[in-house]
Order: sequence, then structure tokens, then C-alpha cells
Amino acid sequence: MVGANLKAETMKLMEKRSALETEMNVIIDRLCQPGGPGLSGNLVDSEGFPRSDIDIPVVRAERHRRAELRNDHKERLQRK
Repeated sequence: MVGANLKAETMKLMEKRSALETEMNVIIDRLCQPGGPGLSGNLVDSEGFPRSDIDIPVVRAERHRRAELRNDHKERLQRK
């Protein structure tokens, strides 16, 4: 009986990890599109004004969400 519970728990954790990785990949794909800001590109132009070709609040939110997911992913991998 313990083996079945362990297997079910392991499968549940693997599904959560996979969901985290999938969401991170979607965010990375969106940010790294041609002309996009990338994962750490500037949100202001050379004169210090906000870039007009991107939606800065959305980019900031996506970068923040990716950082949260990356931390959650690390935490899940370190559990033993």
C-alpha cells in the first residue's frame, strides 16, 4: 500500500514540475519573439524613455512570473 501512495505522490510532483516548465517556456517564447524585450533586455530606449514598441507592464509581469516559477521549480527539484 505504501508503494502505491509513493508512486501516486511522485507522479503528482512530476506533473506539477512539468506544468511549471511548460508555463516558463510559454513566457520565454513570448518575451523572446523577434523585436521583443527578451528575458533581460532594456525597457527604455537610449534616451531613457520607455520603449513604445512593447507593453512594459505586461513584460514586467511576465518577467516577475517567470522568476516565481523558476524559484518554485528549484524548490521542487531540491526536495528529497
